[in-house]
Amino acid sequence: MDLFLDTADIEQIKQGFNIGILKGVTTNPSILLKAGKSRSDTIKAILENSNGLLFVQTVSDKYRDIMIEANELLSFDSKRIGIKIPVTPDGIKAIQELKKSSVKTLATAVFSTSQAIISAIAGADYIAPYINRMEQNGIDAIEVIKEIRNIYEMNCFETKILAASFRNVEQVIRTIKAGAHSVTISYELFCDMFNNYLTDKSIKKFAEDWVALNEKIKIKQ
Repeated sequence: MDLFLDTADIEQIKQGFNIGILKGVTTNPSILLKAGKSRSDTIKAILENSNGLLFVQTVSDKYRDIMIEANELLSFDSKRIGIKIPVTPDGIKAIQELKKSSVKTLATAVFSTSQAIISAIAGADYIAPYINRMEQNGIDAIEVIKEIRNIYEMNCFETKILAASFRNVEQVIRTIKAGAHSVTISYELFCDMFNNYLTDKSIKKFAEDWVALNEKIKIKQ
């Protein structure tokens, strides 16, 4: 089970990776827009402040242009950069070609089992089904994840499900329970996964009892 951070905010990345459990970072053009800096500057900053893979999405729609763009992205760090490519005929062709060079690929914008099958046949290392967007459009995302996982196991595909697009922690948990190998989540959801009022209440009680214990020891002395 791998956990990725879906952001290009450098402060969030610093804080998230300081905990030490994250596998890497995923980005897309919308996330880069929020960062407000050039893609190249953002890539460099993320690489400096994170560990593991950094998936960067191509924006070209033709095979030749996708390959040119992918090679430009790989020039930043061929070992840590993964190429994120939408599932289109040209995108699948590019994934298959990049696989020949052992480049890590993520087939993204997956909304159906058929897209997941095509991506696995092409050799994608990961696929990114969009959970919340599926549910917003009347698709049973959890059933799709179950179906994909079952097909992957039946056919011994090595492609992993890296689910994306979450609204809340409950969606994340249901998706993992359904069979997703990994998830990529916002920094806000990452923080929410730690939060529980009972934990806060317990910690407060522990602190109070610790103070009481030390006071008791002082009295005895």
